[in-house]
Amino acid sequence: MRITSFLLLLFGLSGCWFKPAVIGNSAPFSGAGGHVVHVISHGWHTGLVVPAKEIQARIPALQDQFGDVGSLEFGWGDKGFYQAE
Repeated sequence: MRITSFLLLLFGLSGCWFKPAVIGNSAPFSGAGGHVVHVISHGWHTGLVVPAKEIQARIPALQDQFGDVGSLEFGWGDKGFYQAE
């Protein structure tokens, strides 16, 4: 039991040892049939922003809910934490 706990601790700490690479801004995709998706950072949460017409064409309830908007943002997380200032 002691060796298992030690190995789990060692494995967990090894994940803190390395810094992941940061991917910088890249050139927009210029292929045919592409879709525009923006990744938005709100500090501690991330959202995906897509053109509303493309999504509302497939999910008409979004048109009823949000009306004529240019884009829709999808995010996820705990409601209380996500809406915190």
